[in-house]
Amino acid sequence: MKKTNEGDVVKGAVAGLVGGLVASFVMSAFQTLLSALSEEEKKSKKKRKTNRQTSKPPKEFPKRFSTTD
Repeated sequence: MKKTNEGDVVKGAVAGLVGGLVASFVMSAFQTLLSALSEEEKKSKKKRKTNRQTSKPPKEFPKRFSTTD
C-alpha cells in the first residue's frame, strides 16, 4: 500500500471544497429559475381563471337552441 502524502490530502480537501461551492451555486441558480417559472405559471392560470369569470353568458339563447317549440 502507498502512503498518503499530506499534499494529496490538502489537494483533495481543496477540490472537495471547490466542488461543494460550485454545486451549491448551481443548485441555488436552478431553484431560482424553477421558482420563477412556477410563479409565471401561477400568474398565467390566475389570468385565465379571471378571464373566464368576467366573460358573461348570453342573456338568452338564440332561437335555434330554444327548448320550447
